Amino acid sequence: MALQYAKRTLTSSDIINGGFPLRDVTPFFIEVVNSTGKPQPLYMDDLPVPDNLYSVKLLINPANITINMSKIINRTQTMVGWVEDHWGEEIDTLSLQGKSAAFVTGGTTLWGTRDGNSDKKLFEETATVRRPYNEALQINDLRPEIPTYGLTTQYRSNALAYHQFKRIVEAVRQNGAYYSTDNFGFVSDRYYVRLRTDIGTFDGYIETMDMQENADSPFNFSYQMTFKSEKTVLTYLR
Repeated sequence: MALQYAKRTLTSSDIINGGFPLRDVTPFFIEVVNSTGKPQPLYMDDLPVPDNLYSVKLLINPANITINMSKIINRTQTMVGWVEDHWGEEIDTLSLQGKSAAFVTGGTTLWGTRDGNSDKKLFEETATVRRPYNEALQINDLRPEIPTYGLTTQYRSNALAYHQFKRIVEAVRQNGAYYSTDNFGFVSDRYYVRLRTDIGTFDGYIETMDMQENADSPFNFSYQMTFKSEKTVLTYLR
């Protein structure tokens, strides 16, 4: 499912509001819903003030989506013919492969400004946090306050693409489980993780997610995800 890039200049509000405009792309969302389909909040701690989001929209859709649907059928040969037992359907399995957006910083553009602060202010603040540690170990700060603009690995934690991918990982970590606030910390409720795109909606849970950081492609992360859909509603394209 290839991403159709927007044909206009993007603003930071596009990212804050969930990514690219709906009219310019085929969107792909990760959400959490209850048994009736009502959205449930995802707690994210990388917002200006830790807050709840109700969906995470991928900046770049998965490059490959494989949907496996299978029946549970037992076939037994007898002396007089075949006997078939039909036991319903297996849980649908989605296999997704993709990459994060590129880690870019610079200037006052979309990628250089986050939460209304310029790069310079952001890096000065992070340098202040590192200073006591560096002084205690008597080492020089390996990260200067002012970065080189453009693609980056050293300063990727300040790139919007990095934080957007972090939200995807957080959604995987929570995986629809909500914990009690008492001292025991048991799971108090279990919701569905919903994958939603133009081909349909898939309610279930994330079984596995593998992440790779490859030196041959240093400016993004790669991932593979296995998703079990307990409720599949397909929207057939016309």
